[in-house]
Amino acid sequence: MNETKLEDVPAAAVRLETDLLAGTWINTNTASRWISRLTLTPSDGRLAASIVCDGNQWCEISTALFGEHPSDATAIAFHSRYQSGPLDVQLQGYVVKGVLVVISFARTAVPDPFPAFMVKEFFFRADSTGG
Repeated sequence: MNETKLEDVPAAAVRLETDLLAGTWINTNTASRWISRLTLTPSDGRLAASIVCDGNQWCEISTALFGEHPSDATAIAFHSRYQSGPLDVQLQGYVVKGVLVVISFARTAVPDPFPAFMVKEFFFRADSTGG
């Protein structure tokens, strides 16, 4: 079976406006042990995601963008995948009422050190607080 990596899938023929998603987002849960902050930066028809987990720079990945409807020109959601060694994480994010909701699905090739899990987190835009 041929695997296609997200980075190998071409960006949409019609570029979606990224202003709604682009920027730095801070987790509303300051005690989060998963994603504490992410920065989404426009990059060649996609968004590049720089992710900080538990206070440490975790990864930088490319995202695929989605509008709410085929006729919409604004991206309201993204999907990305990060693989490192046995760790495989898929991220899905969308904006609703000014809040970025990110759902992470993580698993490893073996059930140790942890089983597959899902985390749903909420983020506010850093510049909305003056920070």
